[in-house]
Amino acid sequence: MKLMFHWIEHHLGSVFLCLAVIAAIIYVAVHHTQLFYKE
Repeated sequence: MKLMFHWIEHHLGSVFLCLAVIAAIIYVAVHHTQLFYKE
């Protein structure tokens, strides 16, 4: 039981890390697109 919780915790950490990276890429892309349209 403990091992399963540890695995889920580790897996969720990886998923959140991936989501954070994707969110950062989208944020940068949107920010650069807005600057591009402004100029």
